[in-house]
Amino acid sequence: MSQQPQKKVYWIIWAALLSAIGVYAVLAFSGVAGTPEASDASQIEILVKILGGIAAVNLLIAFSVRRWVSNRAAVPEEISGSRPSFSSFAAHMVSWALTESVALFGLILALRGAPRERWLLLMAASAVAMLLLRPHLPEEREISLR
Repeated sequence: MSQQPQKKVYWIIWAALLSAIGVYAVLAFSGVAGTPEASDASQIEILVKILGGIAAVNLLIAFSVRRWVSNRAAVPEEISGSRPSFSSFAAHMVSWALTESVALFGLILALRGAPRERWLLLMAASAVAMLLLRPHLPEEREISLR
């Protein structure tokens, strides 16, 4: 049986990733973002649509991964015929990485000179998703014989 990291490790990693999203937002708002030339406007609009679509898929997968792992872990090994392929730790890491990538997409759009509402939407969605996906570990419960 593999050993799971302590609860505080989850919280430390989650806080670091959440603060990274904040750093991306500060960079985007700091004015480093360029202004697109007229010829780049159509390319930026295409990039907004592509990254927006990928971001939506990433968020969908991020919310689904942990549910899938918890449902798989609930099935006894004798019935499922195999051990769960993901641990709780891996599920948390995958969901957080996918969520943070959405903020990176927002930073890319900001640096390319996309309209503020476009990249701000991605960064805000990433931050909200990260808050919703905070560490949630099943509590160890004692079985009562009553």
